[in-house]
Amino acid sequence: MRRRVQEAPARDDRATPQRCLAQQRLLSGFFAAFLVLKLAEGWFGLDSWPLTDVSMFWERKPADVVPKRARFYGMRDGATFELSSRDFWLSEDEFNTRLRDEDDLARACSALAQSYNQRLRRRGLSRQRLSGAYAEREEIPRPGVPREPWHVRVECAVSAGDP
Repeated sequence: MRRRVQEAPARDDRATPQRCLAQQRLLSGFFAAFLVLKLAEGWFGLDSWPLTDVSMFWERKPADVVPKRARFYGMRDGATFELSSRDFWLSEDEFNTRLRDEDDLARACSALAQSYNQRLRRRGLSRQRLSGAYAEREEIPRPGVPREPWHVRVECAVSAGDP
């Protein structure tokens, strides 16, 4: 028995290359226009543009404005160790705001140390509580700008509480 094989109807393949060529030209034009817009934004230093906003990179900071760094250290059983934002269940921004940007560093440090000890007490881990703590805050001078380094260390009040 012989099977009859049906052939597929012939397609008009002549339109396909032309359609692909038009799509390629359209995409190339779009990418070229986008690239020209980005180059114009960078060249003219535009602060705000319809496709992007780069204002945070454009503003010049004066030489007397320097970044600050803050660190928190705890003491337990005679050992000193650094505590990070994760130890307090805070985001990095919240942690830095409390230590770096607070006017009264001793009060902020004490509040963090006491909240840390209270959290451990609630979990039944009283043996791991802090016996002491301190915070350090320093300014990081800019290269090439003459300025004395600034560093401060503050002891934190840690509640004794029940052991």
